[in-house]
Amino acid sequence: MRLLDELRIDLVPALLGEGVRRFGDTAADAELEQVEVVAGQGFTHLRYRVHYR
Repeated sequence: MRLLDELRIDLVPALLGEGVRRFGDTAADAELEQVEVVAGQGFTHLRYRVHYR
């Protein structure tokens, strides 16, 4: 199933211990192409295009 054509992440770093995997093993079915990175003071906006195999 191919539900995404683009992925946007607004990243604000914080130390919380162990991370939680959000997408399971689905990352093996797709490749991400970095489209845009906007870095600011204390945050980063990331944009990726999703290409399915």
